[in-house]
Amino acid sequence: MSYLINIAGLGLILLTLWWFWLSKTPMVSFSPLKHYIDIHIKDGIYFPAQICVSSHQPIILRFFREDPSPAASVIVFSELKRRYILPLRKTIEIKLEPQPEGRLEFTSEAGMMRGTLIIE
Repeated sequence: MSYLINIAGLGLILLTLWWFWLSKTPMVSFSPLKHYIDIHIKDGIYFPAQICVSSHQPIILRFFREDPSPAASVIVFSELKRRYILPLRKTIEIKLEPQPEGRLEFTSEAGMMRGTLIIE
């Protein structure tokens, strides 16, 4: 009986690791004609979580939080030393100046939810 419990526990651990670190989300490209990109926060993830943008233009990210979890209430851009409070079911616009090429990560305050701006 204890073997079944151990196997079930190991399965749950592997599922958790896959969910937070190994699952891939589709990448979205930022269109200069649209001027912004919408990011929804639902069920513990950012969608889209990977966004490709140009290094030569300002970026406007519009976050809409549907996830009622307190873990989703703050978004952090650690490299920019910025954090924003995200109210439930309201859109927050975050305007970023043109960034150098590279990757800019944004996370929840605890780091469980992650997203990336890929700047080319």
